[in-house]
Amino acid sequence: MDEDTIVLVDEEGFEHNFTLYRILEVDDVRYALLVPEEDPDGGVVAFRLDVDEDGEDVLVMVEEDDEFERVVSALDDDDWGDDWEE
Repeated sequence: MDEDTIVLVDEEGFEHNFTLYRILEVDDVRYALLVPEEDPDGGVVAFRLDVDEDGEDVLVMVEEDDEFERVVSALDDDDWGDDWEE
């Protein structure tokens, strides 16, 4: 498996593979932008990088529209590159 591949397990125990697109900091909060391998043309999924009580990074899915929009607006059009253009 590629070092940029992240495997997440959903609530039902199913594994989902993602490719790390980018880690981005917005308003002093770190975000991981991941591309689902199941649907790479569907766009990115944003996860907030939080720290648990053991000091380990944990991914928390961004579900609020306004938070997701802040993350997306922090990216310039050039950041997406040719892979994201129609």
